[in-house]
Amino acid sequence: MLRLHESIEVLGRVHGDAGLDAWVRCEAVSFEGVTSLGEFRVNKSGAWGPAPLPYLNVDEYVFTLCGDVAASQVRVHRSQLSDRMVIDMECVPGTSFDLRVLGLNAAPLEDASATAHWKQDGSWQEVASRADEEGRCCLRGVPVGSVFIRVRAEGYIAQMIGPLDISDKMSPVEVQLLVAGRISGRCLRDGEPLESFQLLYWSEDPSQVAREKVLASDDGSFLIAEAPLGEVTIIGIDEEVANSSPQVVLVNAGETAEVTIELPRAANAHGKVVDAVTGEAVMGARLQVMSSFEGHGLAEYGPEEPSDSGGHFAVKGLPSTVGALRVTAEGYIAEFVVTHGRGEQEVDLGL
Repeated sequence: MLRLHESIEVLGRVHGDAGLDAWVRCEAVSFEGVTSLGEFRVNKSGAWGPAPLPYLNVDEYVFTLCGDVAASQVRVHRSQLSDRMVIDMECVPGTSFDLRVLGLNAAPLEDASATAHWKQDGSWQEVASRADEEGRCCLRGVPVGSVFIRVRAEGYIAQMIGPLDISDKMSPVEVQLLVAGRISGRCLRDGEPLESFQLLYWSEDPSQVAREKVLASDDGSFLIAEAPLGEVTIIGIDEEVANSSPQVVLVNAGETAEVTIELPRAANAHGKVVDAVTGEAVMGARLQVMSSFEGHGLAEYGPEEPSDSGGHFAVKGLPSTVGALRVTAEGYIAEFVVTHGRGEQEVDLGL
């Protein structure tokens, strides 16, 4: 049987000096992961494409400008897809720098990874690099200014460093990772094992949250091989719900801690965004479900959803117990809302 996919035509232009070595990377993003759709060169005039992309049932399409410029992204929500899309980007000057990753006894960690994160035009951008045999990662396309770097290596505790003040001519950064512990367990819903899910975990400081992805598990089992030592808090998420109740485990060196994560059912939530002073509806507000802990956001969950012309919105993925929602709108102060579903599958968040 031959299966044909509908296609989307994409093209665009990069405004500013992108140099002679720039390209646009196209990806489809869903809870299960990222699917690469192709890379397209930017010509001397700044134009790229046109190019056909398959129409996929995913959360969003992501277009990333790569090269010697600072990597920047345009995200297109599934509701905004059309047969022909013009994706224009602004060129931001970028630079590159080296980061060296060391492990036990200061030995270089080959195949360690480093990912730079920074915020640009209200959204998080990133570039990544893998270490060579000398433990050196070359991060290319990083903007001058404040950047966070997450460093990982199998068997070691992941580390977030920063903010680093990136400059055009900076010395290599050296990072030494600590040997990790291990956490194993199962992830369930209603007592039944889940096949695909993610785990968020941290020790002491929730801002240092790390993520473990599990795909196609036959029995819901998982193994975290990069866990910090001591008390570790862990929550589970999947494509249905943004987080479980937190579990705390004690991780000792040379041992494997055991834990079971039970994910709740999700609630479909709806409501209306209004101006706090006038009571008028706010159109185009952006509502982002968050994986959360004790009322604090840990990570964005799924794509942002907009409010309509009447200020009405609907979101999915909030736990049917306690969840979190971030609300932003141009000209307004961002709000972080803690939701209480009381076990209900439909939640009216009101105004």
